[in-house]
Amino acid sequence: ADYTWSFMTQPPVVERLELSLNEQEPVEYGDAGSYPNLPIEPRLRLRFMQPMDPGSVESAMTMVSGGGELVRFEFTWSDENQILEFFPAGRLALGTNYSLTLSGAAQAADGGGLAREYTWQFDTVPYPSVLFTRPANGEGGVENFFEIQFASPMRLATLTSRVVFNPPLENENGWYYDSYRNVLAFY
Repeated sequence: ADYTWSFMTQPPVVERLELSLNEQEPVEYGDAGSYPNLPIEPRLRLRFMQPMDPGSVESAMTMVSGGGELVRFEFTWSDENQILEFFPAGRLALGTNYSLTLSGAAQAADGGGLAREYTWQFDTVPYPSVLFTRPANGEGGVENFFEIQFASPMRLATLTSRVVFNPPLENENGWYYDSYRNVLAFY
């Protein structure tokens, strides 16, 4: 008896794009929409569903600013060529929109091409500025508490020595920085 089988192989697919803030908690991006607050020195990671041809992937990847400036990358591949870690060769501009594209020219190690093009939109962190303070300037009848909300993430080491209270806070117990809201609070 004769037997006949029919099957199709899956074309290369991007599993996900990650922003590597730390090894334990990478930020995962879908493949649509726009993502705010990309650091200006990001370490990004593409995970593929199968081994890829590094040369074709690297040449098929482009990142362009809203002003048309092309971003150059440095690349590192996992041993099995399924994970590509990449980062810009220089800092990205603050408060700028970037479009990252992986074209269909990217090839799997066995030669199959991507089924479609992938594009991600990012906005880098905005320029540092103060959004508001609580209490507001000149506000009366307030508790012994003060907070500053910034427009973007701030380096803690550069903040606390630059905030001066005149007159000094009474009974100042301490301070904390809320990195989720970009808030520096004194109490």
